[in-house]
Amino acid sequence: MEIFNDFVDDWNEQYRRDRSTLSRLWESSKKEIKLDESTGVDFSKKLLDYSANSPDIYADIRRMSNNEPLSSIMLFFNELKANAGVNSANKRSSLLNDEDSSEDEGEIKEDGEEAE
Repeated sequence: MEIFNDFVDDWNEQYRRDRSTLSRLWESSKKEIKLDESTGVDFSKKLLDYSANSPDIYADIRRMSNNEPLSSIMLFFNELKANAGVNSANKRSSLLNDEDSSEDEGEIKEDGEEAE
């Protein structure tokens, strides 16, 4: 069990380092790389293409993509997709809630108060 825990701890530490690089790359590329219909493999290829002009980042992305199926890129991709799903659900929810906001929002009267 200790070997497994060591593996998980090492993997978690590596992912935190990789996630920093992936986050910076994503922030600079998200206008060009769309998540809509992408798979994890497509996303990985797009990141490689986008980082081709920067040898250091390209080497990092290439290293990260070689660890299938437990690659940092796949984890990051799944996080982005999950966050996008949560954000779109929140937007839909707030749009639905905004429809109800047009109701009369008059002052609430306490029992015994007279209306003006």
